[in-house]
Amino acid sequence: MRVLSTLYVRDHRARIALQKRALVVTVNGSWTRVPLEALEAVVLLGNAHVTTQALAACAERGSGWPHCGVAASCGSWLADR
Repeated sequence: MRVLSTLYVRDHRARIALQKRALVVTVNGSWTRVPLEALEAVVLLGNAHVTTQALAACAERGSGWPHCGVAASCGSWLADR
């Protein structure tokens, strides 16, 4: 059985980009790489910047893959599948 995770991004200065089938979260020069295959959802709690390629990769996973949604700081869904 495979356990999928939710990526929570809380920093307003964060940038989320796609790099080789992984999301790379960069804040003030530090970065974290999370493989898309390990993610079930991405939750943004603030004004993080998400590249078009990262959003497209999450949306692409909607068919046959667990969904990757993006939530606003108020908690409502902006995009799902």
